[in-house]
Amino acid sequence: VLGLRAFDMLHCHKVRILRNGPGRPEIQRFALGAIVTAALWAALPLTFLRHLKQTGRACTAIVLCGMAGGSATVLAPSKTLSSFFCAFLVLPASVLFLSFPGSENAFLGILGAVFFAVMYVSSRVTNRATMTAVRLSRANEALLTAMQDERQRTQAANVELKMAEAALSEANQSLETRIQARTADLEKEMSEKERYARELALLASTDPLTGLCNRVTLTERLSGALASAEAARQPLAVLFLDLEKFKEVNDIMGHLAGDRVLQIVAQRLLHRLPFNVHLARWGG
Repeated sequence: VLGLRAFDMLHCHKVRILRNGPGRPEIQRFALGAIVTAALWAALPLTFLRHLKQTGRACTAIVLCGMAGGSATVLAPSKTLSSFFCAFLVLPASVLFLSFPGSENAFLGILGAVFFAVMYVSSRVTNRATMTAVRLSRANEALLTAMQDERQRTQAANVELKMAEAALSEANQSLETRIQARTADLEKEMSEKERYARELALLASTDPLTGLCNRVTLTERLSGALASAEAARQPLAVLFLDLEKFKEVNDIMGHLAGDRVLQIVAQRLLHRLPFNVHLARWGG
């Protein structure tokens, strides 16, 4: 199954390049592969758990819960797929533990059920955050496209204006004065549009919470830096920072406090890092 999914992943990568994104059949095949993989993992406790010692049973439960916890994030774009994957991995083993005698088995069964409930809620929260990010990304792309079209129209208008000025250069002084006044107005308007375009570009490339570069800008800069480093045969370092127990800040003190923590950390890093270091917020 893993071999087939790996082959399908390569095929989906080619389709994404040709079509600028995978289609519904590719997404459906990915979902089918994930469900089959989860079902096969679910067969592990159903087949072997009765024959294992207590240590082996506990290790099996840890492995299955770890994979289920990862699925809550990896499969977050699909609430249904994430829920089914987690259920296949956790619930069969939990039911088996509850059917076994002994308090330790009952404890593992109850713990597995509680873990599934937590992962179910977590997948819903992560799904909302992921879908919000996707919608925002698409809105930014549409906004950038509109901005480029507006800039092209402005450039075309500027060319036409210059042609009109050449044609009217032989007119009388009063008409020339009015044309110059109109030209000044148009230049002011174009300046305002360019300023607005720069502000839109800044919003599209900057994380609104911390003021740092966002994921898109980081990807572009990293691609350029990698190309330069390869050309110069120089090393390049990328450091990915995470905040320990940041989820507890959000859960206990609220998201406003979590946002404030991110802002303070961003400012401290900006004031302490060297000038040649690029700093960005990956998001999430």
